[in-house]
Amino acid sequence: MLRQVMVLATAASLALSGCAGGHSSRYSTSSSSHLTNDQKVLRANAERVDPDAAGSDTVGEAVVLGAVILGAVGCGIALLAGGDGGDCAAAGVGGAAIGAAGGSVPGKMVQKEQTDNASREAYLADVIDAADREIAENRRAADAAQRVTAQHERRIAQLNAQYAQKKISRRDYSDEVAEMSVDRDAIALAVETNRQKIAELQDLIDEGGSAADLRALRERRDALDEENRALERQLEEMVALLSSTPSEVQS
Repeated sequence: MLRQVMVLATAASLALSGCAGGHSSRYSTSSSSHLTNDQKVLRANAERVDPDAAGSDTVGEAVVLGAVILGAVGCGIALLAGGDGGDCAAAGVGGAAIGAAGGSVPGKMVQKEQTDNASREAYLADVIDAADREIAENRRAADAAQRVTAQHERRIAQLNAQYAQKKISRRDYSDEVAEMSVDRDAIALAVETNRQKIAELQDLIDEGGSAADLRALRERRDALDEENRALERQLEEMVALLSSTPSEVQS
């Protein structure tokens, strides 16, 4: 268990550090014609939640979900404290601003819902809808990650043989490993982001609500957790696979 925690923590650190710098997303597939379809799915999923892409058109339901959830938390706190609809909207807007983390379009979308509905029930409906889309995206990513890991395993076997026979240079081998490392980091970023979303869903559950709402939230929390566990398994395999290459070619 400790080894798994260290592997996941290291990979998550690599993914998050790779996102720093305020430049375009390193997971963009727009100019990567050499990538397989599975790699494109995997990287597109990471690009949705990449901080470098926040505020751009590539930000998807991951940012929307974070904004809506934190907006709902703010609204719920205001209502529980005895506030009215205006207090709910004001608190929700503040939470959404934090949750969107710079995603201006999702933030405005949430603000509109708060102004129109100003109720916890409406927020939870939005959260559930967004969570459903997030679960579907992660299911596609987990399936793609499994195939990408197998693809890299086959390629590394070929590279090891070529490298041992001096048919490929250290630089060429290193370049291929570096490209594979982007896929590893894409999985790590998705895993870390999913953990945050699962925690946010749990926060909403802890606030309480109707039996139907709580049941729906628990179902989405568990479904997202299941997809994330599948991604965690692929991340562990990918980290181990890339760590098996010669030290001088590793990224």
